[in-house]
Amino acid sequence: MSFVKSNAAIYNIDPGDVFSVNDIHIHVPEGAVPLKMVQVQVLAMTTALVSALTNRKVDRFIGG
Repeated sequence: MSFVKSNAAIYNIDPGDVFSVNDIHIHVPEGAVPLKMVQVQVLAMTTALVSALTNRKVDRFIGG
């Protein structure tokens, strides 16, 4: 969430409008997950957040 907030201008997100109106809480349970999987999960969550906040669909071919 911090990444999305700090880069809001790049994604054309108005931080004053979006973050003052929406309360977003993401809970990520702790567990024994390999680092490679954590990186993939963080990328997926960030992509989903930007998609939701900009109301833009994610290209289904983004992952390859």
